Amino acid sequence: MMKNIFIILLTVLCITKNSNGQQIDTVLNKNIGGSGEDILYNFYKLNNNNYIFVGTTNSQDGDVLNNEGFFDCWFTQLDSNLNVINSYTFGGSDNDYLKDVMPLSDTSFLLLIDSRSTNGSFNNSGYGFNDVWIKTYYPTINSLSQGLVFGGSANDDVVHINKKNAGGYIISGESESSDGNLPGNYGQTDLWVLNLLSNSSVAWSKNYGGSGYDHIISSYQLDDGNIMVFGNTYSNDNMVHGNHGSNDLWVLKLNSLGDTLWTKCIGGSQADVLYNVKKINDNEFALIGMTKSLDGDLFYVKNTQSKVTPYDGFYHVIDANGQFQYGGRRGTGFNKDMGFYDLIYNDSNDIDVFGIIDYDSLNTMTIEHVDICMLNSNGFTWGALNSFGGDSYDGSTTIKALKIDSMKYIIATNSFSTNLTSNYHGEGDVWLSLIEKSSNLSISELNFSSPKVFPNPATSSVHITNLSSNRKWHYAIYDVTGKVLLSDLIKKDFKIDISTLGKGIYIIAFSDGLNSYASKLIKE
Repeated sequence: MMKNIFIILLTVLCITKNSNGQQIDTVLNKNIGGSGEDILYNFYKLNNNNYIFVGTTNSQDGDVLNNEGFFDCWFTQLDSNLNVINSYTFGGSDNDYLKDVMPLSDTSFLLLIDSRSTNGSFNNSGYGFNDVWIKTYYPTINSLSQGLVFGGSANDDVVHINKKNAGGYIISGESESSDGNLPGNYGQTDLWVLNLLSNSSVAWSKNYGGSGYDHIISSYQLDDGNIMVFGNTYSNDNMVHGNHGSNDLWVLKLNSLGDTLWTKCIGGSQADVLYNVKKINDNEFALIGMTKSLDGDLFYVKNTQSKVTPYDGFYHVIDANGQFQYGGRRGTGFNKDMGFYDLIYNDSNDIDVFGIIDYDSLNTMTIEHVDICMLNSNGFTWGALNSFGGDSYDGSTTIKALKIDSMKYIIATNSFSTNLTSNYHGEGDVWLSLIEKSSNLSISELNFSSPKVFPNPATSSVHITNLSSNRKWHYAIYDVTGKVLLSDLIKKDFKIDISTLGKGIYIIAFSDGLNSYASKLIKE
């Protein structure tokens, strides 16, 4: 494995990844699980400074006390030092997955579940092959409610639950059904939004998609009652319009009744994958994922490093009207895949991004060495690339990051590495890592300036400052639909002629072949 990576970012930043000199320190590592496969889906901090995570397991030893058959739902509480204080499993004789949790209080939790079982904790015939359940769990008395079931006769899955403004819940799922709670189906898998009242009865249930596979990531209700929905799409018909390539990010805005106000595909001509969406505020959302596209909305202007393009990680911030605000994209620079799974937004000039680096060969199908990575971005430039992990695949399925204080973070994910702690349990554990960054990890603390576009607004031309003169930089200017209007090599005087553009708002993007950065440009 490459243990030293040197990448020049702009004018003055030399980045080193070294096993003896990383810019993050591991304070604590914890492996939680049993001898089977243990999978984490979500991880949260509670008001009492304890933590919870939810997932699924087929273990029945170690930290897992019981198993009803195949994979069971798994709820785990941790104290402030990440010690297990409660590990609770439940299920039936088939596969059951606890996907998300919403604290109702410190002693009661609403659970969101996929289940194929019709016995045990799911003693109900249900709707079909795979159904969706909500149940309430009371840890202090170890009691689980009977719950409610939703779905249709085909395969129905869920990923996320959020509170509504006036009580009740928005559940994000996907479905192949066209009966039961599902009004229809457009093709393969549709996005499914289930709106529940405060008593958990159905206010409305609607599906969205095209004839291909469409997968949901999350949904959020805005202050005005409208709902933002985020997912991935392989479709380009029915409700999906303007797909750029093989797979696009897909954003929908619904009114409070679930009617579509608009939809938008985001991506390029290659594969673009959305893994997570973070709500920054009521008007901004950070889309987080990985992409191979060298065109389109994710601003990779030109790749000069390799004819074979690896995946790059990206974050892409849009407003509630679907318009791009700012973002960044980062690759490894040495033909290895990188993807982003989570971020912590401090402000628009200080964003901590978390993801994975695949150190295996680009042209092999093996996944033997994948590490967690952490970077800091100010919207234009990236701080140090820090990666950490063990001897195998770390970061599978999901990565969740929580900021504990100004310097410390907890990373919660899944790991197949045997050497992270002394208590690796078996076929895959939940891995919790408490890390601390050094003072020079954040870009805002480094002694250099970000690239700037001025004047902005502009009338005839703009100048770009703080781009390294010893690297070749390309630019592209996009309209709000993602169409490239101007693109070229940036000249030595760093001046760009925009006189041919009409008045309006544009996106200007830069790339040196390793990284790409973008900003809003106003033409007067």
